[in-house]
Amino acid sequence: MLEASVSKDDIDNWPEKAIQGNKNLMMEAASVGFAVLLEEMPEDRGTMAQEAIEPTWRGEEIVWGTNSSYALWQEKGTDPGHSPPIRPLLEWGDRKFGNQSPSTSEVMRRIEKGAWGPDLFAHGGLAVWSKIRSEGIEGKGFMQESLDAAESALQSGDPQEYMEDELL
Repeated sequence: MLEASVSKDDIDNWPEKAIQGNKNLMMEAASVGFAVLLEEMPEDRGTMAQEAIEPTWRGEEIVWGTNSSYALWQEKGTDPGHSPPIRPLLEWGDRKFGNQSPSTSEVMRRIEKGAWGPDLFAHGGLAVWSKIRSEGIEGKGFMQESLDAAESALQSGDPQEYMEDELL
């Protein structure tokens, strides 16, 4: 899971309506961050967005993010030598380049038998897998952008307005 959060400062001694106003501001800021997350995250099949976690209270903080298994690799990048799962990259190659020779099923069959050969790398997905292993992945920073947007919204929001809404 890749997630971001905002948490309340020491406001436990505030009146209840003021606390609720502050929480409303925090939720709005988290919602801004979540919108940026959805806009900036890499997209192929939309899996990362489908596995997105909308802003939710967890104890004293609001968290949001994605449960995508590869989100952290996309966010932070990887060093050379990283070996991502092959099948998703083969399937990506099929979506990107259409039917290929050798086919995905042929590539997987040969890999499972240990019958690697240079001809297998004609499949776009396996070529990308090989490139990731040799060069790594450059980080996209979409979650950091989301967190920065939430922080900016939190800093620019006027807590007084949110508290007044609760008091009226």
